[in-house]
Amino acid sequence: MFDAPRELVWKAWTTPAMLVHWFGCAAFSTISAEVDVHEGGSWRVVLRNPDGEDIPSYGTYTAVRPIAIWRSRTNGERLRWM
Repeated sequence: MFDAPRELVWKAWTTPAMLVHWFGCAAFSTISAEVDVHEGGSWRVVLRNPDGEDIPSYGTYTAVRPIAIWRSRTNGERLRWM
């Protein structure tokens, strides 16, 4: 849960320039983010661990309703966000 307006949370998840600043954890850096937010569109985020190894995460949006909900499959698993 985020203590922020839904519109801002949506923008933070769907704007690559914002996503790279907060996605991940303190030990990792987010080095790139790509999003194409529509049903059938894709997303990809690359994290770098402390040893310098890049760890990609990616998926496909299966349902999108702006501000309200999006669903995706990530690396073969189904996720539901918002």
